[in-house]
Amino acid sequence: MVLLLSGAQALAQAPSVAAWQAAPFALYFTNTVLLVVTVIIANFALCTLVAFAFVRYRFRWAGPLFSQE
Repeated sequence: MVLLLSGAQALAQAPSVAAWQAAPFALYFTNTVLLVVTVIIANFALCTLVAFAFVRYRFRWAGPLFSQE
């Protein structure tokens, strides 16, 4: 694909075009999505276990922390 640009536009766009072509952005995006999904699933699982422990077990500071009497 050939872009017909004036001199100033070619200078302004040349570094960004080269950067998009040089780096494997699809791989970076895939890695980011996998990382985010893993973190969200782990966070949900751990928060669920902690919430169950807070509801099920009584401990010393439960009243002031959760307004229970």
